[in-house]
Amino acid sequence: MRIVKPLLIASLGLITAGCLDDRVEKARPTPRAQICPAPPVCPAPPVCPQPSTIYVEKVCPESNNSRLNLQPREHSTFLMYTMMPDKGEIKWEIDRNAYFTYASQPHNISSPRDLLRFVTPQDPYIQKLASWLAEGARSKEETAQTILNFVHSQIYVREPPNQNYVKYPLETLVDHGGDCEDLSLLSISLMRAARIDAALIWFDSQPRKDNGHIGIGVSGTFQGAAWKAEGRNYFYAETTGTEWSSHPSNWRIGDLPSESNRSAKIIVVP
Repeated sequence: MRIVKPLLIASLGLITAGCLDDRVEKARPTPRAQICPAPPVCPAPPVCPQPSTIYVEKVCPESNNSRLNLQPREHSTFLMYTMMPDKGEIKWEIDRNAYFTYASQPHNISSPRDLLRFVTPQDPYIQKLASWLAEGARSKEETAQTILNFVHSQIYVREPPNQNYVKYPLETLVDHGGDCEDLSLLSISLMRAARIDAALIWFDSQPRKDNGHIGIGVSGTFQGAAWKAEGRNYFYAETTGTEWSSHPSNWRIGDLPSESNRSAKIIVVP
């Protein structure tokens, strides 16, 4: 059983990392609050309670709001903060009950397709965030890259050996990071919320080298590495690579890390 503890997060930059990149030093796992055992079967993604306040708000650096109070309002919300060079500073709140609704679900998988139950484009926070990230974009390709840039603002944390706790996207946002599958699930949930065609790309483990890797594929007029599925090209997007907020990953859609140049399973997300 993994130990999960919700965090109040202040992020000041963009982030992403290569799950298989040996250049990335091992990061300390995020502490977690204990989760009670859940039933072994999760037939459908949970439905989170609608909070009274759900918004994404730009923060003016010159105003008093630029200094963030990290205490949750009435102890019922997590106050999140992120800065993106091309979008400015933003803050938003995530209801604690919404977080724990996801955290109380089963988090194990037995096959790559089990990851589909962790894709949550219908979540109100994911929808609101995707809508804000899409503002001002001139094309879906531009929106897709902006979403990937945002995910690069989340810290890449290697999971301890022999543990496989898959997080829902809302958990990744509150924890401000996760491993390759967590960041890929956040990415693809935001993509689908923005109505961008996308797929999970699963790389099997290599003996004596790694435990496998997960990225995403995005359909569109991109250049670079792509896999074909259901008659469409899905261009690779690396979601990992950020160890520090001040040094975000800068992968672009179509870039393929050399260690990921191998066969893969493509799971198109409905």
